[in-house]
Amino acid sequence: MRREASFNAQLYNLRSAVPDVAHFAMPDAGRDRPHRSIPDSKQSSEPDPMPKNTPNASPNNTAPEGALTSLASGRLALAAIVVFALIAATILFFGLSPYFAISEIEVTGNSLYSDSQIISMSGLSLGQNGFSSLKGGGILKRFSFRCAGAEEAVASACPYVRTVQIRYAMPAEIKIEITERSKSVILPYSGAGLLLDGEGVAVDIMKDYSRSGLPVAAGITVNNYEIGKPVDVDVGDDMRIEMALLVANALRQVDRDSAEALAWRITSIDVGDLRNITLNMNNGINVNLGDGTELYHRVSAVKEILEHGIGEGEEGVIIFSNNARPVFVPNAAAPTR
Repeated sequence: MRREASFNAQLYNLRSAVPDVAHFAMPDAGRDRPHRSIPDSKQSSEPDPMPKNTPNASPNNTAPEGALTSLASGRLALAAIVVFALIAATILFFGLSPYFAISEIEVTGNSLYSDSQIISMSGLSLGQNGFSSLKGGGILKRFSFRCAGAEEAVASACPYVRTVQIRYAMPAEIKIEITERSKSVILPYSGAGLLLDGEGVAVDIMKDYSRSGLPVAAGITVNNYEIGKPVDVDVGDDMRIEMALLVANALRQVDRDSAEALAWRITSIDVGDLRNITLNMNNGINVNLGDGTELYHRVSAVKEILEHGIGEGEEGVIIFSNNARPVFVPNAAAPTR
């Protein structure tokens, strides 16, 4: 029994010393079999705390915000410098190139001033660079090639000029368009005569206006005047000036539509009483136009009466009453009003 127990113990020890056959790979086992790795379920189930190939994978891949702002500011500054250089180069080219030197100045619409007078007042000259004439005024006038500075110079120096437009026509021409004021009536003032245009603007003062060929507006008190502006008159006289201008305009229209002129026969237009406007003529005939309605028709009737209804040498008054035909009354039969 003792030997059997000893034998069993030795056999147990021997078995313990020999490794398990399952842990040894056979020399030829699995040589022709494909190798397949089995993923670890524990590792695949846990997310990667730091994914690869992502912009935020490393702090070194993140650009500071200040650096981006500085880069953008630098690019804007460079672009501004380039634009400024291009503008400067363009200005130098257009401002110095002889291709844009003025070779012709054309003036139209002027009759009271000569071409040379208008050109001289504008300050423009032949040979001047066309772009240098674009002075004064706002940016819109410059973009429309208006010579605003020259326009202001002509308007201030020429009181008979109502409007003026001066434009630069590339490459070498200046065009000046003038609208002049019309001579309308004379206002007596301090022994002289203020010449008014059709808008009541004082355009000139004449010491001797007896041969001006213009009617004198009577019944108006002038306080002060400035050439190029409406005259300063007593309260209410602005309406009288307006009526005198309307009568003068009617006279010009009638004369335009007939062969013989009537205006030169009129010595004065009395507007002191706006209900009885009177034309005083140089042939001893006066005309009471009434309140000034239907001026063109009444002035036309006056001309017709003078030519066909009054004998030579007769003097008297032609009277217009409301809604009635005009009547000629000789001086011995009726007063002038």
